Amino acid sequence: MNNSGFTLIEVISAFGLLLLIILFTLPFLSQMRLEQKNLSIERMNVLDLESKLYEINQDTSFPIHTTGEWADFILKQSSGYIEGCARWKGEGKRAQKKEVCLYVPLP
Repeated sequence: MNNSGFTLIEVISAFGLLLLIILFTLPFLSQMRLEQKNLSIERMNVLDLESKLYEINQDTSFPIHTTGEWADFILKQSSGYIEGCARWKGEGKRAQKKEVCLYVPLP
């Protein structure tokens, strides 16, 4: 009798171990993709806000409320500086409202 091959128990246990590894890593990878998307949206909103702040000139009247592709932008003048804020809602099950503000000295 030749005993040099794998038994059915060895194949089933190896398959079960592989299945357990996949089941534990799949939710982690899904969460990582969601966080990656949220960070990408935040990066785009900050860049949009920055470009809106660069477009301001002497003739601009405040406050300015605009809506972008991903966020609502509010620009208002305070003493000595301009405050620009972007507000949006994140994605996912526990989506939270997020806000980023940038400040620029008056031109």
